[in-house]
Amino acid sequence: MASRPSQAVLRIRDQSEADGLAEAYEKLERSELQQQALKARYISCMDWLERAATRSRRAHYAMRLTAAVGGVIVTSMSAGYPHPSGSSC
Repeated sequence: MASRPSQAVLRIRDQSEADGLAEAYEKLERSELQQQALKARYISCMDWLERAATRSRRAHYAMRLTAAVGGVIVTSMSAGYPHPSGSSC
């Protein structure tokens, strides 16, 4: 039974890397069952890596947004108050 490759496998950016991996995979002398298990494991790992990267990217953007909003709030709150020493700078 041939399985359809996941989106993670299809998103390999460097085609020469994909060709090299495919060539190395084809050179392995394994039984059909072992080849299917290896392919399933590889696809599973690639899917996990893609999900982990997506989670990390979202967390990174959330932290950046928090820092930007916090900077704007602190700046706007302190703009209306006079300087403690009484000078205007």
